[in-house]
Amino acid sequence: GALLHHEAMQHSYPCCWRHKTPVIFRATPQWFIGMDKNGLRQQSLKEIKGVKWIPDWGQARIESMVENRPDWCISRQRTWG
Repeated sequence: GALLHHEAMQHSYPCCWRHKTPVIFRATPQWFIGMDKNGLRQQSLKEIKGVKWIPDWGQARIESMVENRPDWCISRQRTWG
């Protein structure tokens, strides 16, 4: 339990883009969906093609996100207020 070294450091810290206040991270349990399990990625891409997108560029954007997404965290937590 002995302190071996002490030094002042300057480093960047993440800030909220809207409020310009520090963002505090807390490790909490999360829920994930495996995109490649049970063909979810392929089924999602198929369903995306069946939607009428307004504006048209929305389809390419969501397709790119789904094609490249690792497992999807569905319990993301955001700060509000």
